[in-house]
Amino acid sequence: VSTDAKRQAITVARVNGTYAGTALALNAALATAVSLTAGWLAFEGRITIGELVMAVGLAQFIMEPLKMFSEMPKYAMMARASAERMALVLNAPPMTTPGPGRPEPGGALEVDGVHHGTLQGVKFAVAAGEFVAVAAYQPRAAADLAAVLAVNVAPRTYGGVVRVGGREIGDLSVEAVREHLLVNPYDGEIFAGTLRTNIDPSGSGREIAEAVEASMLTDVVALHREGLDHVVRDRGANLSGGQRQRLSLARALAADTDVLVLHDPTTAVDAVTEQLIARNVAKLRRGRTTLVLTSSPALLDAADRVLVLDGGVITAEDTHRNLLAGDEAYCLAVAR
Repeated sequence: VSTDAKRQAITVARVNGTYAGTALALNAALATAVSLTAGWLAFEGRITIGELVMAVGLAQFIMEPLKMFSEMPKYAMMARASAERMALVLNAPPMTTPGPGRPEPGGALEVDGVHHGTLQGVKFAVAAGEFVAVAAYQPRAAADLAAVLAVNVAPRTYGGVVRVGGREIGDLSVEAVREHLLVNPYDGEIFAGTLRTNIDPSGSGREIAEAVEASMLTDVVALHREGLDHVVRDRGANLSGGQRQRLSLARALAADTDVLVLHDPTTAVDAVTEQLIARNVAKLRRGRTTLVLTSSPALLDAADRVLVLDGGVITAEDTHRNLLAGDEAYCLAVAR
C-alpha cells in the first residue's frame, strides 16, 4: 500500500511540476514579448520612453493575474477529484444492513470463529464488566481484529460472527452498534475546534473531568490558560503525538459506552505516563466491558486476563504475570 501511495504521489508531483513550469514559462514568454515589442517600437521612435516604461510596467502587472488564471484548471481538476471521492463516500453501501435488533443489557462481547485477513478462526469472549487485554504478536492481526470490531469490514465479507450483548452485529442497526460499542484506533482523528469539543463532539455536556484525568491529559489542559477551551488545529497540528493520542483516548473514555475497545492507546507516550494511564483506565472502566489490543506491559498487567493472539488464533490465556513466569515467547514479545 505504501509503495503504491508513493508511486502515485510521485506521479502527481511530476504532473503538477510540469504544469506549473509550463504555465510560468508561458507567462514569462508573454511578458518578454510585450517588453521586446515595446522596446522595438521605442527604438524606432513610434512610442515615447514614457510609453515604453508604461508598457513594461503593465506587462509585469498582469503577470500575477495571468499566473492565477493559468492555475484555475489545476484547481478545477482537484475540485472534481474531491467531488468524485465525496460521491463515492455518499453512495457507498452500508457496512451493515440496518436491523431492528438492540444488544441486551450488560455489554458482553463475543468473537466466534472470525476469519479475516491474518485472523484464522479467532474465538474468545469478554464477560460484561471484564477488562481483557489481547497481546498480538503480529501487529497486522491486531489491526484486522480492530477493523472487524469497528465494523470497518462488512460482517457478510468475513467468516464467523461478532456478538455484542448476545446479538450478532449483522442483526443490529448501525445506531445500536455505535451506541453500545466503541473502537478507538491508535491514531484517532483530531478535529479543528477546542480540547472540549474534541472530547465531547456532540456537546452533550457530559462530565468529562474523569476522562481527562484518566487519559493523563491534565497537563495539556493546565498548560494553557484557556484550559479545555484551548484551540486545537485541524488534525491536532499544534499538539504533539502523545498529546493527540491522549486526547483521542479521553474522547473514547468520555463516551462511556457499554463496550470499549482500545487499539494501542499508549504507543506515543512515555513509560511513566503509560503506567498511570493503565491504572486510571482500569479504575474508570471498572464494571464496564473493556478490551485492549496492546503490547504494553502496563496495560497487560492492569487487565483481568490476557489473551495471546499468535498466527491468527488465540494460543494462550492467563494473567500477565503468570504468562511472564511460564511463557518465554510471551516474555520476548512484551517485555521492555
